[in-house]
Amino acid sequence: MQTKEYACAVIECGFFQGFSPDVDGLAEIRMRRQLVLDSEDPPHLWAVVSEAALRQQFGGREVMRRQLERLVQRSRLPNVTLQILPFTAGGHAGLNGSFTTLTTTDLSVVLVENLTTGWYLEASEEIRRHDIVFDHLRAAALSASDSRSFIERLVSES
Repeated sequence: MQTKEYACAVIECGFFQGFSPDVDGLAEIRMRRQLVLDSEDPPHLWAVVSEAALRQQFGGREVMRRQLERLVQRSRLPNVTLQILPFTAGGHAGLNGSFTTLTTTDLSVVLVENLTTGWYLEASEEIRRHDIVFDHLRAAALSASDSRSFIERLVSES
């Protein structure tokens, strides 16, 4: 749910000096992945995002403002549930790192990514553990409507 300029700023920060990735190309891939949310029969996206991700400045003040506005806009889609995990939630299992669970009628996998690679976890026990973590994160996070209000306050402060 990123704007292209925000995605470029995040990608640029994630790479060390001496390595020059195709920032625009990688950002464009992220933009194309988002198109599925606007398709005729879109999947449901349920995201729990740390407050830190909303407050960490990438690309400057205006880039962050547009990114926050995008999140508010996307959170209004009927197929998107966006919850913010506030700092006041304290420590939580999500601090171990981010992950994405992909579920269809036939398949469930967990994707864990880092700087250079990604792992697809398919074992039922691994998926179950990640499902439990996600359940705990959802329970600790603000509701979808409170999350939208939280982001709107950040926009008004920027």
